[in-house]
Amino acid sequence: MENVVRQLADVGSVKMPDDRLKVIPAEEIMSKFTRIETKLDQLAELAVKQAVIDERMVSLVEKLTIIEQTNKAVHRRLDHLEDETNENSRTVKIVNRITWLGVTIIVAGVIKMYLGV
Repeated sequence: MENVVRQLADVGSVKMPDDRLKVIPAEEIMSKFTRIETKLDQLAELAVKQAVIDERMVSLVEKLTIIEQTNKAVHRRLDHLEDETNENSRTVKIVNRITWLGVTIIVAGVIKMYLGV
C-alpha cells in the first residue's frame, strides 16, 4: 500500500537533488501542456505551408519544362525560317540582276533604233 501511495505522490512531482519531492501545481502543468500544444499547432501549420510551397514548386518546374520545350520548337522554326529567307534572298538577287540586264538591253536597243548608233 505504501508503494501505491508513493507512486501517486510521484505523479505531478519532481524529485529534488536532496531526495525531496517538489509538488508542481496542476495549473503550471496545464500551462506547460498548453504551450506544448500551441507549439505543435504551429508546427502543423508550418508543415501545411511547406506542403503548399512544395506543390507550387512542382507546378513551376512543370511549367518551366513546357516553356523550355516550346522555346526549343520556336528556335527550330526560326532556324528553318532563316534558311528559307536566305534562299529567297538569293533568288531575289538573281531575279533582280536578270531584270536589270533585260532593262539595260531594252534601253540600249531603243537608243540604237532612234539614234542609229
